[in-house]
Amino acid sequence: MSTQDTARELFIVGARNAHALEKEAQRIINRQLDRLESYPEMEERLRRHLAETKRQEERLDRILEGMDESSSSVKAR
Repeated sequence: MSTQDTARELFIVGARNAHALEKEAQRIINRQLDRLESYPEMEERLRRHLAETKRQEERLDRILEGMDESSSSVKAR
């Protein structure tokens, strides 16, 4: 494996890990939103953060797709 191949593979692993973190963050935020009815300012701020998290996930999807990769670490056969 060449240095370029190794660098590409490391980048892909990092992008997939970041994608997984963004997905998990969305799950956590959604659970928190259910509990913030009495705190409208906090709820609004968390909703803005959720929107940014979704945009980050979409960016990572586009990056991986542009490299002919998926966000999943499971290889399709």
